[in-house]
Parts: sequence; C-alpha cells; structure tokens
Amino acid sequence: MSSQQSYAYSLEDGIVSPKSISRDNKRDAQRSEADSSAFSSEYDDNDTNVVDQMTRTVATFIDKQPKRVKREVFAPAGKLGIIVDTSSDGPIVHSIKADSPLVGKVFTGDYIIAVDDEDTSDWSAHYVTKLVARKSGSVRKLTLMSNNWDD
Repeated sequence: MSSQQSYAYSLEDGIVSPKSISRDNKRDAQRSEADSSAFSSEYDDNDTNVVDQMTRTVATFIDKQPKRVKREVFAPAGKLGIIVDTSSDGPIVHSIKADSPLVGKVFTGDYIIAVDDEDTSDWSAHYVTKLVARKSGSVRKLTLMSNNWDD
C-alpha cells in the first residue's frame, strides 16, 4: 500500500513547506524523531517569523483598495502619442509612445473621463480617439482618473 501526500494550502500559510505535508498512513499522528529532524533546523522559528510577516504584508496589499485620483492634463496641439483601449470601466490609456509630449503626465492605466470637459467615461476608445484627433489643432484638456495605491 503506497502512502499519498497531500499539500495543505491556505491564505494564512502563504506557502507550502515540508511541514505542511500530511501523510495518509499510521505515522500521521506519530511522526518519528528521524522524520522531525529531517524537516527542522535551528532556523525554523526565524523562517516561520519571516514567512508570517511576508504573508501579512501580501494580505494587506491584496486587501487594500486603490484610491481614485482625478487630475487634469493639458495636451499640446498635434499628435499625442498615446494608445487608448476600451475597457469595462471606460477608455483607458494602453500605452504611451516614447516621443509623446505627455510622457510623465499621462500613465498607462489612466482612464480618460473627459476631453475639454465633455464626458467620455462611457465612450469606446474609437470615439475618444476621434474626438481628440478632431481637436488636434489646439490645446486639449484631458481629465484623467488614476489608481493611487499610496495611503
């Protein structure tokens, strides 16, 4: 009869280690000293503390909701060098070309919620791009919404 090993995964553990392996045989409840020594060392307590701290940090990051930050950017006349995509939350900046005049002002993941105070939050990328191109002869005000993960 062969013994099967199963891994116990949980959000609290965060990782699987040899100590989290359980065996489906008689020795499950009574692990011999040889088995215990094979999986333990003088560093186990330190390792466990580090893993616990890392797990708490990751859980905090996962649970943290981003804050939406609204801002306005004035784009010069001409081509802007941004690629816009359609998302379920509205038109979103997919990428910014290296030679764009908006480098450092507009970022990947920014939502374009208005152009010259015209609400574009539920528009497709196609229509936003057309509007921006139609107004390319003058400065345009882009109202953007970003995710900010800082406290």
